[in-house]
Amino acid sequence: MPISPAYSWSETATTVTVTAECRGASREKTDTFSSPHYVSANAPPYFLELDLHGAIDSTRSVATVRQGAVVL
Repeated sequence: MPISPAYSWSETATTVTVTAECRGASREKTDTFSSPHYVSANAPPYFLELDLHGAIDSTRSVATVRQGAVVL
C-alpha cells in the first residue's frame, strides 16, 4: 500500500515548486508525471498526486531526486 509523503509547496508569479519527502528515493525507482492540472510522484513506497488549481506548462516541468526528496 502506498504511503502519502509529507510535502511542501511554494510558488511565484512564474513557477510552482513541490517538494515531497520520500526517504530512500532514488532516480532509478522514481517516476513523475505532470499535465496542465495534475502532478504526481511515485517513489515506492511513497506516492503523491496533486490536482492543481491553475494550469502549468507541463512541457517545461522538471523533476529531480536528491537526498530523500522528490522536487517537482
